[in-house]
Amino acid sequence: MLVRRRKRCIFVLVAVCIPAVCLTLYYKYVFDVKSHLSSRFVSFRRKLNFGSALNDKENEHDDRHLKRLTVIVNNGHQANVTGLKNGSSVYLPFAFVRRYFDVYGDLDEKNDNIFHFNHAYGKRPPVEKYNSTGVYMDFNHVCVENRDRVKYVSGTDNVPLSIQWNKEGYVYPTQVAQYCLAHYSRWVSEVPQHELLIENGSGQKNRWVVSNEEQMSIQSIRSRERRSYVLEFNTLNGGQDDEQVDGVSTKIDRRVKFPVFVFPVKFFAPSNVSFRIELNTGKEYVLVYSWSYDHFLHRTDTIIYYGIGQCKEWHTVARNVVLDVYKGVMLGLKPSKARDVRQWNIVRLLSISLSGHGQLDSLILLDKGHIYQMKAGADWLVNNVDENGGWPVNIKRVIVPGMSVAPGWYSAMGQGQAMSCLCRLYKHTGNRKYLDAALKATKVFDVLSENRGVLARFAGTIPWYEEYPTQPPSFVLNGFMYSLIGLYDLSQVASHPVNSNAKRLYEQGLASLRKLLLLYDLGLRTAYDLRHISLYSAPRVARWDYHIVHVTQLLTLGTIDHSTLLWNMTAERWELYMHGYRAPHN
Repeated sequence: MLVRRRKRCIFVLVAVCIPAVCLTLYYKYVFDVKSHLSSRFVSFRRKLNFGSALNDKENEHDDRHLKRLTVIVNNGHQANVTGLKNGSSVYLPFAFVRRYFDVYGDLDEKNDNIFHFNHAYGKRPPVEKYNSTGVYMDFNHVCVENRDRVKYVSGTDNVPLSIQWNKEGYVYPTQVAQYCLAHYSRWVSEVPQHELLIENGSGQKNRWVVSNEEQMSIQSIRSRERRSYVLEFNTLNGGQDDEQVDGVSTKIDRRVKFPVFVFPVKFFAPSNVSFRIELNTGKEYVLVYSWSYDHFLHRTDTIIYYGIGQCKEWHTVARNVVLDVYKGVMLGLKPSKARDVRQWNIVRLLSISLSGHGQLDSLILLDKGHIYQMKAGADWLVNNVDENGGWPVNIKRVIVPGMSVAPGWYSAMGQGQAMSCLCRLYKHTGNRKYLDAALKATKVFDVLSENRGVLARFAGTIPWYEEYPTQPPSFVLNGFMYSLIGLYDLSQVASHPVNSNAKRLYEQGLASLRKLLLLYDLGLRTAYDLRHISLYSAPRVARWDYHIVHVTQLLTLGTIDHSTLLWNMTAERWELYMHGYRAPHN
């Protein structure tokens, strides 16, 4: 009995101890391996850092495991690169990975042991239900005049001059419409503007000084046209070519934060209105707004001249002086220099000078001047629509050899965005001239592109509105969808039956988009256009910023047209492409 009891105890002891020992050894081994691998991973991440040096003293014990090696790319058809090898793992420099795979990455600003790897640059903006009289898509975050391809904002027309296809500068109607839409969108979405009155025309707020009392004068008079007091100045040294910009002046020397200067003027002879300002860099500049026969920009050292026209009738000049300094300084400089200049801001208005013979009503400083810019853009569109209902682009546009348009072409995208701009100004002001111009703009949508319209036909049957009416057609996607949104805006804002043409064109275009949309899906990104079908060439892959526009446009259409899930479903898949998703292969 005693022997049997001992055997039973030994059996129980063995049955308990052996599993306990096994579990202890198992967990110790697993956690040791995990800890070891984790530390090695962190060590190698720090060590490699996508091409950094190998002399990190913290991880010297890992150096013996890292070896340099030469990576032969595509059997030597491309330049070889130097990588690192650890056992069977090979690490390539991120500089190579970025170019080869068109991906993006940066070290964390606060912790250089963290690397942010992204498949695409940029993020899709939030999309809300579209309103034909509200914010235009995401344009409340757009500043057209700050773009490098904008030479400056014309002083005569108060619209941007583009240098995208001609360095001399020209007015590009699509850009004008975007300028109007951006300022309208910011105007309806931002807090009300703040203003500061510097001069009210009575001459009582500032002491005006003349450098020669016998030849110069300034006085406050009552103007019947303005129904207020204005300052009339008369000097003998005024004129467009004066370098010193002397005459009648007043010292302000006041700290200001508002960059937009608004001053109504009327000139009887060549005259200048100039402002001496100090920037946050400590440097002083003189902005001269001058009588001229055409828009021009000229700079001599720290004096920058802008032509504002002859102003023989009262004309309200609204200028962002910081932007004007920036564009003046950037004349002749490379765009790479723009980053530092964009940080400039006004800190002090030092003085105002008047020369020539004219009248100045007042001077108001604003923190934002959206209402002036959006009206300037819309008025330019009204004044420049031609007999065909279009805004011609007087610059040759070459897409690729064999696909171009001669000067005088119309853009469906420009027409559509102009409609969107004019509809909004019509609802804001009630002025019929804006609506009439928008209605007139539909005419070119029924004219074939070979006959100087914007209508092309895919496979000879499916209608398409061309951003660039080339021969053969290019079928640009983003420009087409912008034109649809413009036609939709007009169909909503104009009353029936005058909107019937816009509604017909919109529905026709929407049907075409349903049929052709998926031709732009490349399985990992979108195509910019269909040149690979028109010219039997390689596809033009859309840059990520255009890809984001495609996604945003589709989501916007999804808030307008509820007859299909195609817009939202496609947009969601295309957005996944920005996060590395690719269509499955066979």
